Amino acid sequence: MEELRQVQCYGARPKRTWREAATRYLLEKQKASLPRDAICLKQLDPFIGNLTLENVHMGTLQPFIENRKGKGLKTRTLNYPLQVVRHILNLAAREWIDERGLSWLPQAPKIRLFRIVDARLPRPITWDEQTRLLNSLPQHLRAMALFKVNTGCRESEVCRLQWWHEVEIPEWVPQCSSSRKN
Repeated sequence: MEELRQVQCYGARPKRTWREAATRYLLEKQKASLPRDAICLKQLDPFIGNLTLENVHMGTLQPFIENRKGKGLKTRTLNYPLQVVRHILNLAAREWIDERGLSWLPQAPKIRLFRIVDARLPRPITWDEQTRLLNSLPQHLRAMALFKVNTGCRESEVCRLQWWHEVEIPEWVPQCSSSRKN
């Protein structure tokens, strides 16, 4: 009752829980990584779900961090949920405004990520791996995969290609048997 009186009489910022913020984030955001974010939020919930936003910081995240470290996870896997926490807290402080014009959180705390020291080094695939990859794909995906392997383009770049982007090079004969024209 006192919290409600403070909000109504003095314009105090209402206390919102981490779970409320996480729910709003999942309902509002439209991005490809949302399923992965949802998994992270489910893992975080037992540790910080009932905390108010003001009480979510590196100190209260410590039990979650220790739990994840105890499972022997790589640093990148540990950092991802912390990035999601940081993003939600920033949204609560900067973008989510209530009916009285107040943000959900006065200021977002600093959420520190760990330096990645245990990442696998990138390497090109071997000819044998490339052959196995191409042979395991359906015929209609082989040309696209061969292009991707040889150019290093990202998936989104390859999937957005159009046939009108193709440039004929008379000296070069493609290895793929399916060359289409529009």
